[in-house]
Amino acid sequence: MGRNIITLLFLIVAISVFWFWTRPLLAEIDVLKVEKDSFDQALARSRELQELRDEILDKFNSVSQDDLGRLSKMLPKDAETTKLLVQLSDMSDASGGVVLNFLDVQGMVSGVTTKGSELGYQKADLRVNISAKYEDFLVFLTELQKSLRLIDVEQIDFFAGDENFYEFNINAKAYYKN
Repeated sequence: MGRNIITLLFLIVAISVFWFWTRPLLAEIDVLKVEKDSFDQALARSRELQELRDEILDKFNSVSQDDLGRLSKMLPKDAETTKLLVQLSDMSDASGGVVLNFLDVQGMVSGVTTKGSELGYQKADLRVNISAKYEDFLVFLTELQKSLRLIDVEQIDFFAGDENFYEFNINAKAYYKN
């Protein structure tokens, strides 16, 4: 009978130890398993993002320097007013016309921005007065169209001049990055 009491006593002690000491540790282990699973998911997502970053970086690095140069000419980092005016003057000279004056260059000098500024670019108003023969002016417009710089011609006014020469007033918008 003494053995039965000792066995029963050991059984009660074992159940008490399990209930008061081991059971809370098992509950803590369950919480840690859930936390580990969330960390594993975050780690997997991080690896996916790293792979995506590497793919994008590879695509970016695969763009040639010539193409990057073209992109910077198409949409320069700032207004580059002087370069634009020289470019327009060179195009006019090459086509046989003469730039009489640059009537207005708003937004390039004063920094006035328009609706496109939240999209990563700005527009600048540009008004140029050119004197040329009609055929030469068409060549100028063709060169302007072929130019890498983004310029939208919005309005052209012309006036008769001397001996088959006309004066053309061009209203346009030039674009550049913010």
